[in-house]
Amino acid sequence: VGPVAADTCFQRGGCWYFLGYSGDPGLVLDENLQAVASPLLYQTEYFLLDGGWITLWKDGVQSVVRGAEQWPLPAGWEDSQLICAREEQIFLTGPERWAAWTPQTGALAVFPGALESVDRDPVTGAGCCRVSLSDGSRRLTTPDGAVLFDGLPEDAFPSLLGGLCQLSRGDSTTILSPDGTVLLRRYWDDGMD
Repeated sequence: VGPVAADTCFQRGGCWYFLGYSGDPGLVLDENLQAVASPLLYQTEYFLLDGGWITLWKDGVQSVVRGAEQWPLPAGWEDSQLICAREEQIFLTGPERWAAWTPQTGALAVFPGALESVDRDPVTGAGCCRVSLSDGSRRLTTPDGAVLFDGLPEDAFPSLLGGLCQLSRGDSTTILSPDGTVLLRRYWDDGMD
């Protein structure tokens, strides 16, 4: 890529990316100094996602970039928020719906609710999504939309532990089975259990 001065670097998904420049425009380089995107540093907004994905705004259009390929967001999702990337999928959300999008094939699976985050079960490694519903409750789903837990309290911060649901609140931690049965509840008092 010619003479390049490294401006800063990022680590995403186990890979290092260097934001460099050789005059203008700027380049995003992988650990082998291969250009994976060429956003204009001062005219383009961009953000690095996991797995080598980069999202950028250019000329009023939001796109994702990976390697030398670039895809505009699907029709009807141009102003959506990109939550994260996992393997070959990009997760998008709006106020009332969210989607798992595979740019290479164009496949778009749409589900109800607003996607808050995509995580992994710390025990099984399986993907899980935290979704806000219009009634104020929350839902945990798989990345393909299958419901794992439904009707979680709005003020709880849910996570999965080997298929069990852990709800953390200001005054307690609760462990639930998949059918909603409370297996354990631990109350907190002034930070002491």
